[in-house]
Amino acid sequence: MLFNMSGYTLPEIAWRLDTIEAHETERAADLALPMSPDELIDTVVAVLIDSVESGVARFGWDRSSKNELDYRAVLQFEVGNKLFDRFFNAVGGYRAQYRMGWEHGLHFNERLVVSLVEALKLRLPSKISVVALDSEFRPLRVDSIESSEFLFSLGGAPLLSKLWFCGKLLEPGGTVSELIPSLTGPKIQLDGDTRWPSIESSNGGAWLDMKGAFLGNDGLYQPKSAEDRARRLSQFGDA
Repeated sequence: MLFNMSGYTLPEIAWRLDTIEAHETERAADLALPMSPDELIDTVVAVLIDSVESGVARFGWDRSSKNELDYRAVLQFEVGNKLFDRFFNAVGGYRAQYRMGWEHGLHFNERLVVSLVEALKLRLPSKISVVALDSEFRPLRVDSIESSEFLFSLGGAPLLSKLWFCGKLLEPGGTVSELIPSLTGPKIQLDGDTRWPSIESSNGGAWLDMKGAFLGNDGLYQPKSAEDRARRLSQFGDA
């Protein structure tokens, strides 16, 4: 049985790993291990802290296609293949939270964002170096910005911030490289005939990508609805 953030039990969801087990027994056993939402949050936060303190985390400043004066924070950190696998494919993982219901998934994402931002607040200097990006995620230059702006984009409206796998990795020299995860491996069997592809990390590394809300004149915003994203994740397992 899984637990929500308040400790109440939640109905179990259909999340069968038979196809993965047929090819990778140990991996399937690991993905089937019980894991509460708080356990997952604590694990991801601990990895972020290590990434920031060791200087491995990457910071971007992403320009909006709606207004070239509006930017949002991009935080990237490496989590390793095992945690990446559990995050996306485990019975208590990120996508499983949405499968329990889009509102539950949205609330879990909010809790995860808040926890990550709180960890960052204690560890970032007053100014940070970021890769400034255009609206197509192409690098423009390396800038220095106030960390308070970066943190406000991530945590000022946590329901608007989101985590997913990193498909375009910010490099230390101010460039961007492609990270293409595999979606062609064994599938996760849900209820009925519904199957979701397992998400497996790229050969280039296992990184998570956290994007904040754009800082606009009228406040924080996202071009796409957080509710629509949550509903899609709940139904299809992708974002």
